[in-house]
Amino acid sequence: MSKYYVEVTRISFARQTLEIEAESVSQAKDLALKRAPDEEFSTYESEYEVSSVEAAKARVAEATRSVALGA
Repeated sequence: MSKYYVEVTRISFARQTLEIEAESVSQAKDLALKRAPDEEFSTYESEYEVSSVEAAKARVAEATRSVALGA
């Protein structure tokens, strides 16, 4: 059996309803987007995908090559 380094990316989705006072729908959207980073979101769905796979031996060989070249 071989060893591999597998990079996995997690993509999470969360929804939050914000009450926004604004002059227009457009302004409400802008203000909500500005406020969103300060809000607490609960993740309700996540997806996972493989970003890359590399044989463990290849990574060791690359590290050895880098050391030999003084990088």
